[in-house]
Amino acid sequence: MGLEDQLRILRLFHILGAVTVAGAVMFNGLVILPALRRIPPAQATVVAQRVGTGLMYLGWAGLIVQGITGIARMERMGILRPFFTFEMFDTAYGRWLGLMVLAWLLWLVAAAIQTFWFRPLLLRRMPYTTTLRDLERRRATLERISTWQERLSYATIVLALLALLAGGLIHA
Repeated sequence: MGLEDQLRILRLFHILGAVTVAGAVMFNGLVILPALRRIPPAQATVVAQRVGTGLMYLGWAGLIVQGITGIARMERMGILRPFFTFEMFDTAYGRWLGLMVLAWLLWLVAAAIQTFWFRPLLLRRMPYTTTLRDLERRRATLERISTWQERLSYATIVLALLALLAGGLIHA
């Protein structure tokens, strides 16, 4: 298989990874979160846990595929090492590529915050000896986390749009 065929296959999987992540982020932020606000908290919690777990796995799969295929494409195109120099960003291609990589890194950070910090806090169960004061503190904490998670979701939608825009314009 020639280099051009390898690049096409890697690009196909890279685009599928981008669509997967962008789709999961947009579905969560534009469909799930608004719907959860319209149902009672107990049901919203169950729906958020079930749907959120699936979207989390889908998002991480897309991010990993994007990272692997992006690095592999850059290596095969001979631009992996030059990417880490200032000269790379003198070209329009280098700037668009830099924007895509930055968006991917920020997505990675946002996904890590949501998966490894917010999610465990939201899913932690309260002991049977919990007092009313403990419940009120927990409710306030969950409300703050939910607010920040929603903000992070909207920020990742913007990142998704930026990355898709950069990917679409990189050859223009």
